[in-house]
Amino acid sequence: IFDSLESKYGISPGRKLYVCMVDLLGRAGFVEKAEKLLLKARGDADCIAWSSLLQSCRIHGNEAIGKRAAEVLMDLEPEN
Repeated sequence: IFDSLESKYGISPGRKLYVCMVDLLGRAGFVEKAEKLLLKARGDADCIAWSSLLQSCRIHGNEAIGKRAAEVLMDLEPEN
């Protein structure tokens, strides 16, 4: 459904939709899919989305993706 938004309906997903989808996928345990979505989002992937992914990794024990998410967060907000 998410992928068809743009191709089928002409709706370009924005930052809020990416954040919601990453949170939803992560909470459901689909951490790998959430990361792929964030990588696809590029400019729409902000620190809120990456923080959500990091939290999902902590809950579901995915250390590898959690490490990558933490590295991206440090690049996005080095002062935090």
